[in-house]
Amino acid sequence: YEGPSHGSLIFARQVSQVQIDSISKQLHLKCRAFAMGQEVPAEVRAAAETLTKSNLEGQHYIVRPSEDRIVGYAMLHDIGGRDALLLEVTAPRTVYQQAKLARRDFALSFLGTGAAMLSGLIVVLELLIVARLRKLRGRVQEIRTVGDWRERIDMRGGDELSALAADVNRLIAALSESIRKEDEKDRRFRMLTTHAAVGMFESTPDSNCVFVNERWCEISGIPIEQALKKGWHNAVHPDDKEWVLSMGASRMAAGEPFEFECRFKRSDGSVRYVVVNAVPLRNSKGEVSACIGSVMDLSDIRHAEAELRENEKRYREIIELQADLVCRYRPDTILTYVNDAYCLYFGKKRAELIGKSFLEVLPGNEPLENVLLDLRNASGPIATRHQTILESGDQRWQEWMDTPVRDADGHIVEFQAVGRDITERKAAEDALRESEAKLRSITSAVADAIVMMDEDGLVTFWNEAAERIFGYSRMEMLGRPLHDIIVPERYRAAYRDGHRRFLESGEGAMIGRTMEIQGIHKDGAEFPIELNIAPVRFGGTWHAIGTMRNIAERKRAEKDLISAKQLA
Repeated sequence: YEGPSHGSLIFARQVSQVQIDSISKQLHLKCRAFAMGQEVPAEVRAAAETLTKSNLEGQHYIVRPSEDRIVGYAMLHDIGGRDALLLEVTAPRTVYQQAKLARRDFALSFLGTGAAMLSGLIVVLELLIVARLRKLRGRVQEIRTVGDWRERIDMRGGDELSALAADVNRLIAALSESIRKEDEKDRRFRMLTTHAAVGMFESTPDSNCVFVNERWCEISGIPIEQALKKGWHNAVHPDDKEWVLSMGASRMAAGEPFEFECRFKRSDGSVRYVVVNAVPLRNSKGEVSACIGSVMDLSDIRHAEAELRENEKRYREIIELQADLVCRYRPDTILTYVNDAYCLYFGKKRAELIGKSFLEVLPGNEPLENVLLDLRNASGPIATRHQTILESGDQRWQEWMDTPVRDADGHIVEFQAVGRDITERKAAEDALRESEAKLRSITSAVADAIVMMDEDGLVTFWNEAAERIFGYSRMEMLGRPLHDIIVPERYRAAYRDGHRRFLESGEGAMIGRTMEIQGIHKDGAEFPIELNIAPVRFGGTWHAIGTMRNIAERKRAEKDLISAKQLA
């Protein structure tokens, strides 16, 4: 029926607590209803406000106030749409609690299983790996402790530990070889230092000696056991000890090699001059850790130098007393030394000559270029003659013997020359040469052969007439036995006997007499000669000078004259 409304018909039902409890029992949930406007718990008020704000029918609101329950709220409205009743349903979180317990149990079981597996794994590792590693470590420690690097680790198999053991064995072998090489180096070094010709030592940075060789002990006169630590200080001469220790400490601190000379004083009071060479050694950190060095005995050298100086002093004294002229000059002719005789001869002071060229006292036209070249290329003494000009202007002749002085490399550093005035002797030699030239002219012009024979019967002179008479040249006869060449063989023995008697007294049957004998020509023909022999004494021995003339023509003429007289 449609028509205007004349009122409302309202149906209502009262919900009691019993009914709500019945619903809760049926649903197995805890249900509560709260009328709006009455006093409610705070959590219920909060849920009601949240639902009121949503302003939607059928909306619900769920909260979890604790771990063991979950609460749901729903708002019921009256016929006017106003909030009338709030329904609260509480459900226990059984499934969640069960899942939580299951998760805990699973975690505990997982942890238990893992612990068991880990324990088993540890046992396996202990049996298979740790024990073998412990064995490997113990074997390495044993080899290191014993020091026998020939030993090896016995761990057979094909796993990683066996490969590790093999690697360790290779490392031990390499270490063993390295130690062997170092020991060999050390052995050679000790052998070298022990038997070295120089003293060897090793010390710490604080100057404590840790090693000296036998040669060091021989030089210092201190036994090895007394030289160790600070004992080597006793070898240093008391006057040198303070500066040696101070200087050595400073140079060691600087870490630089150093060298110095000092004196050793032996227990017998003798003093040895030594030169010390030291080299600081650094460790891997760059710090000076030791010092090694050598000690060379210079005593013999120092004594030789002193003796050389003394000898040089004596030599100069002797040279100064010499009448001969003595000088020394460089290859460029600059004088470096002249003796008193040299100064006196040239009328100059030593200061005027030293540093000047000796060419200043020679004539300008003296050809000395070749002489100087010969001197520079000389391997030994060279004799020269030349003219010189004195302070007075007189020209004199000198004879010099120049000897090159060489350095260690064989280079000429200067010359030492000894000279004398030979003006008078040269004049005599010139006169003798002129006399000899005149004699040669005379002997060449005469028709008779002139022959000289020495004490051995050898020809020492043979003129041109002898060449013509006997057919032998001068060069063929000089130095040859006269009797064996121009005397017939049947007379040679007698001539030799006569020559021996002649050597004893200078006399003989043929001396001082003119005799006719037979001679032999180069072609073998015999011919008569007239011989006259005169004795001459040279150097304490007798020589014979004979003049011979070919008388073959005269003999033929005499024979022809006799024949003519007989025919008459």
